Formats: sequence, C-alpha cells, structure tokens
Amino acid sequence: GPPMAGRGPTRRPAAGPAGRGPANAGDPGFTYTKPENWQDAPAGGMRRAAFQVSEGGQRVEITVFKLPASGLLANVSRWATQIGLKPLTSEDQLAGVTSDLAVGERVATYVELVGTQAPPQRQVTLAAILPDGELAWFFKLSGKPGTAALALRERAHFRSFVQSVGGPGAARQSASKQRSSRPGPARGAAARPPSRGPAAAADPGFRYTKPAGWQPTPTSSIRRAAFKVSDGDQEVEITVFKLPASGLLPNVSRWAGQIGLKPLTTEAQLAQVVADLAVAGRVAKYVELKGTEQRVTLAAILPDSRERQMAWFFKLSGKSGSAALALREKEHFRSFVQSVQLAPQ
Repeated sequence: GPPMAGRGPTRRPAAGPAGRGPANAGDPGFTYTKPENWQDAPAGGMRRAAFQVSEGGQRVEITVFKLPASGLLANVSRWATQIGLKPLTSEDQLAGVTSDLAVGERVATYVELVGTQAPPQRQVTLAAILPDGELAWFFKLSGKPGTAALALRERAHFRSFVQSVGGPGAARQSASKQRSSRPGPARGAAARPPSRGPAAAADPGFRYTKPAGWQPTPTSSIRRAAFKVSDGDQEVEITVFKLPASGLLPNVSRWAGQIGLKPLTTEAQLAQVVADLAVAGRVAKYVELKGTEQRVTLAAILPDSRERQMAWFFKLSGKSGSAALALREKEHFRSFVQSVQLAPQ
C-alpha cells in the first residue's frame, strides 16, 4: 500500500539514558539499545526480546525472534496478508516495501507495510531481518487495527533499535556512519548510466557488462540493476535482485505460475528447465520457461561470493506477445550473467 499521509516520526526527548544490555540469559551476546518509551514485555522460548508502546488507548508490540533463515518474499507476503494486504507474488513488489538498513558492518532488510483500510481500522507492520549464518534475527513491530499512526510514529525508534543490535562478531560501526545509512523504503532511485561499473553503491563489488540495446531503468535497494529492451509492441524487462537464498524449486515454480504454467512440484520437472551456467569460476543455475500467451521468462540464480545466505537473481521477462523478443535476447542475457564479477571471497 502507499505510505500514509501525515506527520513523520516524532523524536521524543529521552527522560534518561536508554537501557542497553543482554536481551536474555539465553543470548548473552545479543545486546541492543532500547528506546526510552518502550516497556519490556514477557520474552522466552523463541521470543528473544519483546516490548510494547502504549499511547492514547493504542498499543503496538515489538518482538525479536531468532529462527532458521527462510525466503524473504514468503515472509513479507505473510506479514502483508496479516494486515489485510494482498500476498506479494513478485520481486518487484518486494522492492517497493523493502530497503537496506546498516547494522554495524552487516546489512538487514527493512520492511514497511501500510494497510489500505480507513484510518480507524488501518494497521502498519514494520520489520527487519538480519542474517546470522544459517539463522536470522526477525524484528517486528505490529498492532491491532487502528494502530497505524502509532506504528509510524515509532518508525525512527524501531529502525534505531535494530541498528543498535550487537552480537558475537558483530563489528560496531561509528554513530556518524550509522546516521548516514539510507532512510525509509526506496521509492525507485534514479536510473544509472549504461556504463560498466558498480550496479549500486551498496554493492561496489557487483560489476557487469551491459549488452548494447539494453536501456537502464530505475533501481532500488534490493533491485540492484534493471534494464528494458523494446521492439515494436514487444518489450522485455531485465532485473537483478540480491535476496536471501531460497530453494530453486519454489522460485522456478513461482516464475512458471507468473506466465501461465502449472507450478513445478518435482526435481524431474525442474531438470527439464534448469541448466548450469559458468560465471567467473562459479556456477549459476540458468532457467528457461516458455509460458502461455507468447510469454517467456529467462532467469539465473548465482550464489553470492561473500555472504553464503544471499544470492543474485537475474530475470528477463515480458508482457504477453513478447516471446520472440525474449528468445532473441537469450544470448545477450546469458552473456550478461556470465559477465558478472562479484567481490572476491
């Protein structure tokens, strides 16, 4: 949903120093700085920390969980449906509600979901996911219907709380560097010139060679590069996302459904549409799907060189009737993926 109109986050004067300390005995290495107006709530079990904020009869809750890392799209889609939004089905929708958030030397994915109900019933969910090896920390701020205004007022507190988190091996970052990190969900940054070079400032280690004829289109925090190719009525779009790695089968099955094919359910079906593609000494999975209404999707998934739990998703897709153009761009797409250079491990 669109961001709510109204005043931005208010900075309340702190009555005293904010409490910093271990969330619970189970995680002595998990430290954070708690905003002054957040009251502790019961934690325990998988809930590593919990807080609440009450104001004028409204209340929002903040919870922290440490769980096995799972697909970003699936998590954000589930949170969206919990506040009355439609499930998210594409990486582009994901890009509209997420942005990077610096946490020390690490990067969390910040999520902002605003319900579309009338204000008396509206809900907002703020969340952040911070990878930690095979696991991830899940931070979430949410409330009952009608708490949207309070949730948005706590946005700055929530973001600074996530940014304050430390833990074993979490290199601390200077306060000035933290303050300069990107605010709020990116609403589409300016298109980048078609030069060879970093696709996004956040990833100076991501380089590629752009095929002639590909026109750059706007990027965002998780949409690291984007292009389009037109020929008459046909148009295809090429996008590059960096996301938490998730299973090959669910991704390919979702892409198949987007172009009218039945979902894939077996490894044998997967083997018919997936092949290996060598990329600078590593192996990407290359995907080719021919759908209904003259639609074709080409894709590739390349594990990141430094962050084992992340992967680069390359996708070429077009509207109905663009299959011929998509197939004509196939060699360009494959050579684009093969040109990618990631920072050394």
